[in-house]
Order: sequence, then C-alpha cells, then structure tokens
Amino acid sequence: MPAPLLPTPSTPQSLQQRFGQFFGPQTLLSNLTMGNGATITWTDGTNTTTIGPKGITLPTAASVAVSGAAWTNVGAGGGAPAFLNGWTNIGGAYAVVSYRKDALGWVHLKGLTVAVTNGATNIFILPAGFRPALREVFSVVQTDAGQTTQQFGRLDVLATGDVLSVTTATGAWCSLASITFLAEG
Repeated sequence: MPAPLLPTPSTPQSLQQRFGQFFGPQTLLSNLTMGNGATITWTDGTNTTTIGPKGITLPTAASVAVSGAAWTNVGAGGGAPAFLNGWTNIGGAYAVVSYRKDALGWVHLKGLTVAVTNGATNIFILPAGFRPALREVFSVVQTDAGQTTQQFGRLDVLATGDVLSVTTATGAWCSLASITFLAEG
C-alpha cells in the first residue's frame, strides 16, 4: 500500500514541515484535524487561508485577484483575434469560441466552431502571452461533413499561436472545450 501524500504527523511541527513542502514556507496556525471537521489553516505572514469541509476561505478579494480571467471572444473585433480561413462560431445555443488565461498561467479554450474549408487550416491565432512554449496536440470532438456522426479529431496549438484544425472536413463542427495548456514563459 503506497504511503499517503500527507502522512499523519506526530507533532504540529512535522505537519508544518510536510505542508510547507507542497505550499511554500507558510507558517502553520492550526493542526490537521481528522473527521467531518477537517481543516488546515496557514498564513504567509500577511494573509490567512483556511481549507475546510466547505472549501477554501481566502482572506480578501484583493489577495486573490485573477489577472486576465475574463474570456476573450474570437471574432468579436476590438482587438480580439479574427477567425481565419472561413471558420466561424456555430451559433445558436452553443458557446462562442473564446480563450482566457487563469492566475496560474494556464490558457483555456472553449466554444463550438464550424469549418468551411477542408483539411488542416488555422481557426485563429492566439496573441503573445497566451501561447504554449512548444506545439501542443489535442484530441477533440468533431463531426463529419454532414454533421451526422460525432468522431474524434486532432487540433494543434502552435508556439506561434496558431490554433490549427488538422482533421476537420468542410461543414463539420469542432469543439474547443477542455483544451488547456500552460502559457509560454
């Protein structure tokens, strides 16, 4: 049986050492309590954070501000990337093609797009700061040209920012949901 990630410590000091290995050199304020009321509380000297049975309690909104968390809609104008090669949102009740970067530097894509060209074509280009360091390859859900059969396809995100559909046929839709990668730098 493998050892638990955070073994039960014999003293609060050993818990502090173990906890600090995963979350940095914070000062532990309370010991881990097992059972229905399990909590861990720590501070970085300024802010206090508690993880408990009802989730994470953070000190203030200012200490958890998420830079760039808003979604940018592709093809919306105003500096947003444009669709390329005739690609467009499928529309209706479906999510528009969008991207964002979270506070940890992970870029997330979403939306449903439809192809008007066959084969490997760029859908749009991500701006600098939202690109992977190297080419990333993803398996995506798409349809055949008649939109009657769902199948797996391939979508690549290049270090140049190109979001490239490798396998989508003319008239098929392609889902960008669940595409996530670490941004360069």
